[in-house]
Amino acid sequence: MRAFSLIEMMLVVAILAVIAALAVPAMGPFVDAAKLEGSAEAVASLVARAQEEAMSAKRCTRVRLADDQTVVAERLNSYDCDVDPTTKIVAADPQWIELDRLVLDSDLLEIEFDPAPTETTAAALGGTEPDQLRFRPSGRLFSSDTVVSDDDGVLKLTHTAMAAGLADTKKILVEAQGLICVLDRGVDPGGTAPNFTCP
Repeated sequence: MRAFSLIEMMLVVAILAVIAALAVPAMGPFVDAAKLEGSAEAVASLVARAQEEAMSAKRCTRVRLADDQTVVAERLNSYDCDVDPTTKIVAADPQWIELDRLVLDSDLLEIEFDPAPTETTAAALGGTEPDQLRFRPSGRLFSSDTVVSDDDGVLKLTHTAMAAGLADTKKILVEAQGLICVLDRGVDPGGTAPNFTCP
């Protein structure tokens, strides 16, 4: 039985190296898509954690963006979601306590609201609070009016370096009633703002 010579082994390794060098650039779009998919699932998990914390701790929670790559989940130290001192239930100053933080793992990923629920935009909250998804202790999104079905929020992740022609966005829909769904790449939620629906 004849063994392989060193030259034969080196030739096989060289051929494999050439094949790998040709294959790596072709794998780029798949790697980018995987990063986008994984990051969207991680963001949805953080949002779900904030919702679960609101229901278990019986405190309001929120998900806000610290910047275009950092998502923060926080819990309010009062029982009421309202931060207006003239109408809030608890008299002490409300304070947000950080529960969790997610920093997207690539400089090529960005996140933004698209849109935030009407009552939880910076403008509606008096300009002192950031845009946010705010959960009541019931697990529903915060609403300052009596219509609780029109406060859906959408988080949009964008991969800034994906090749042209590929869907470079992924959206996470949080319905007013508390349902959270991750949409396929390039797909918008059903319905029209502010009444969206998960597919």
